[in-house]
Amino acid sequence: MAPESIIFITVLFSIIYCFIGCLLALPIFLNSIEKFRANQLFTFLSWFALPVGVFIFTFFDELKKTITIERELNSDLILMLVLNLPFVIGLVGSYLLFRKMGAKKRASSNVGNLE
Repeated sequence: MAPESIIFITVLFSIIYCFIGCLLALPIFLNSIEKFRANQLFTFLSWFALPVGVFIFTFFDELKKTITIERELNSDLILMLVLNLPFVIGLVGSYLLFRKMGAKKRASSNVGNLE
């Protein structure tokens, strides 16, 4: 296979994988429902359950393949880490920001109730 073809396939795989990651993050919008927003467990699960679950599954699948077949660190495993690490960092950062904004909103609404 020509080097240009390999680069094209890698870029195409990366775009498709990132698109799938975005689709897996759609349950975040469940937090627009008050029941989800008020419950920290529901909020946490809607934020992390699907994306992190699939990423962990794919990581361990690649790791198993690396250990059993190739016996050395391969580029597929490194690509998975490169694609997942920024996404997970963004998920954690946005979750913390969402919880912080929710706490400020609840605190300001409680101040209004005291008057």
